[in-house]
Formats: sequence, C-alpha cells, structure tokens
Amino acid sequence: MGKLTVKKVEALTEPGRYSDNDGSGFHLRVDTQGRKYWILRVADQSGKRRDINIGSARTMTLSAAREKARQKREEFENTGAVTAEKPTFAKAAKLAHESRTVGYRNPKHVVQWLSTLETHANPVMGEKPIDQVTRADVVEVLTPIWLKTPETARRVLQRIDRVMRWAVGNNHCDKRIDMDLVRDALPRQPKRRLSVRRMPSVPWKDAPAFWSSIAMSHSSPEIRLALSLQILTAVRPGNVRLAKREQFDLSAGVWSIPGEEMKAGEMHEVPLSAEAVKIVRAAMQMHNHQLLFTVNGDPISVDTLRMMMRRMGRSETPHGFRSTFKEWARASGYNDELSELALAHTDPNDVRAAYARDALREERRPMMNAWADFLAATPPTPAAPEQEPASAGHA
Repeated sequence: MGKLTVKKVEALTEPGRYSDNDGSGFHLRVDTQGRKYWILRVADQSGKRRDINIGSARTMTLSAAREKARQKREEFENTGAVTAEKPTFAKAAKLAHESRTVGYRNPKHVVQWLSTLETHANPVMGEKPIDQVTRADVVEVLTPIWLKTPETARRVLQRIDRVMRWAVGNNHCDKRIDMDLVRDALPRQPKRRLSVRRMPSVPWKDAPAFWSSIAMSHSSPEIRLALSLQILTAVRPGNVRLAKREQFDLSAGVWSIPGEEMKAGEMHEVPLSAEAVKIVRAAMQMHNHQLLFTVNGDPISVDTLRMMMRRMGRSETPHGFRSTFKEWARASGYNDELSELALAHTDPNDVRAAYARDALREERRPMMNAWADFLAATPPTPAAPEQEPASAGHA
C-alpha cells in the first residue's frame, strides 16, 4: 500500500509533487493555485524521464487514478509508448484558437482571446483532459462572474463552447457540452438597462457640407486630420485620441483597436477607406511620436475636437457623428448588423457576435467606402467665420 491516502490527498495544499512511494512513479501534483493532478513519471531506455497526465484529483479518486496509472505503465513497458493523451483544456484552447487565427495580422487578438480563458476557465479546468471537462465544470467557471460581470461571463461561455466544438471536431471528445443547459443551471441575468445620453449629431444630409468645411477650418492640420479620421471611421473620439502607429496596417487598410481601449473589451478591426488611409499617412508624416495625434508627445485633450466644432459654429459633438453615420447607413439600405458592428456595439447573441467579429470585417469595407464617397460628394463651400465659443459648456 502506498503512502498516499484519501485523507492525505485532501489535506495537501503545499505546491509540489507527492509520491505514492511504491516505486511505480505514481505522484500527486499540487500546483500553485492548490489544484491537484495525478501524474505518472516514466523513463525511456535512454533514461529520459517524462510525465504522463492521469487526470484531475477533483474528479478521479485515488484508487481509480492508481489503476489508470498501472495500465499506462504496463502499456509503456510493453511498447515503449503510451496512447496519445488527450490535450488539457488549456492546451485545447490554444490549439482551437490557433486553428481559427491563421493569417491574423495582429497577435494581440490571440493573446486577448486566450487571456479571458486563462483568467476564468483555466483555474477550474485548465489542466483537465479535454474529454473529461463536464457541464458542471463550466457552471463552476461561470458562477462567480455570471451576475457580477455578465458581459465577460457571456464571452467566456462562448469561448469555452468554441474550444469544446473544436475538440469534438478533432476527435478529442465524443460530443460537445450543451451550453443551453449550462445557462439553465445559472441564475437569470437581469436585462441591461443602459442610461444612454444621445450626443447632438449633425443630420446625415448635412454631413457632406460639414466635411468639406473641415479643410477650410483654422484649426491645426493635425486636429483637422483627427476629426476627419473619426468621422470617416465612425469610432469613438477616444479611440482617435489614443490611436498609435502600430495599430494601422495601411497595406491591408485595417485599423486594429486593442480591446483594452474598447468599451466592450474586444479588439475592434476597422476597415479603412482610401481616404482614411490617406489621412493616416498624412498624420504619420507630421511627426515620429508613437501616438498618431499628439501635442508634444501627449494625447490630444478630450475637448480638442469638440472645441474645433464649436469654433466652426456647430453645437453638435464629434461623438454625435456615430449617430450621423448610423442614420446614413439606415437611409442607404445597409442592414443594422453591419452598421452596429462598425460602431462596435455588442451583440447580445454570443454566437452571432463571434461570427460577426470573425467574418464581417471585409463585408463592412464597401459600406465604409460608400460613407467616404458620400462625405466627399458635396463640393467645398465657404465656411462660416470661426468664432470663440461664448462658453465651454458641457457636451
């Protein structure tokens, strides 16, 4: 009888390896998070040692683990090898995402996608063989965040589902986990009631005239370029303020805004029209700072673009151009799915949102090109004399 006992296994919390001390190489491994796994250590003919994952101590009893380890050792001694082990959930997540991100130009998206699983899923089931992941595991992952951070929880659920689908498709599992049953096991999430303050916006039919007046504005060339880029791309003004050179792939015509700068926490890929590419090139030629639009190396202020519009005699806000774009898109016959995605609004349907992020970037490009063409359709007209606003006010 080895020295490991059920009570001892339950009591062990210090990270390390604990041998069964029966000469079989059977161990219990406790990681730095207190998670426990059964391990079989073997050595080949050259003396090189390797560890074979037996399973999680949370779901496999000591006696069952000993029996499985005995079978694996016997197999190894007879053949010099063991049947290929199933990848752990953590490994499967990396493989699943790699299979879908071949050709991605921005590796930050890969890191971001995996980081949510590493933070929330891996502590519970990261080292568990993928074919042993259960519906209860997924419920355990989601329970702490389901009501606290619903948006994050929904993303984690969608990504776990994608990993499990990949595992089934690659014969690592017999069937996927029914995520509807996972949702049924969790409390009902309250409907989100967002307090939305509608920003004053330029009517879409007036947008070309305003666009043409930007070139005649007395603001600095850099500020004119910043406002132009924000209007063309329909992003939030803050994204323009923090735009960095490294985010732009001008040969592909794509602006990749990292998730940490996005309201929904997801990377947002913006297809750039030819005019937008021209504006970015012009901004890059003005200085060598990392930030695209800067004052002595610092981001332009929050009010810079708004005050430019005030000096041009407009009471609307730069942020309001997102509504202007939305109204134009609807009037021009573009479906809401495309225009909402262009605005980086979150789709409450996880599957549809994942498809949109992965597949619809290029489908948005013709719409953004048409928006740029619409803005340029009106020939320049004399702008009203610029004036200092009577009061900064609040927009």
